[in-house]
Amino acid sequence: MWNNFARIKKKINLPDKFLISPAKRAQLTFEEIFFSWVQNNSIFKLTYNEEIPYGGSKFDILNLIKQNFSGIQTGFVIGHNPVLSELINDIAFKNKKLLPSNLVTAGCIIFDYKSSDYVNSNFKDGVVKEYIFPRQFMWIDYVFL
Repeated sequence: MWNNFARIKKKINLPDKFLISPAKRAQLTFEEIFFSWVQNNSIFKLTYNEEIPYGGSKFDILNLIKQNFSGIQTGFVIGHNPVLSELINDIAFKNKKLLPSNLVTAGCIIFDYKSSDYVNSNFKDGVVKEYIFPRQFMWIDYVFL
């Protein structure tokens, strides 16, 4: 599954900022996807380990996004379900049909907003561009005996 993260990286820009749960699985996901992108330690300047994506409510995470992503082009949150599944449904306006009912491990939702002034946003202009997840790139070989 981890080799398929290369395809995810082709679909997104290098984020300006990361908000990551301190949970081991979230940290490993971050490392597997993004460490190979940056040749030096500059990725750590973009990374903030936050307790809120681990155990906060969808409102807490939304406030964290507003505080940290306003004015930047690309932000990335690595957290946990069920709160992230609830949140993505709240901040999507157009193309909601692309959203999963349950965000899978290492699933990535790409949103597009008209403005990056998230502090003042009600997030009602969010367009779901794509839902990417590692298993969609896996090939299954069947052997018939």
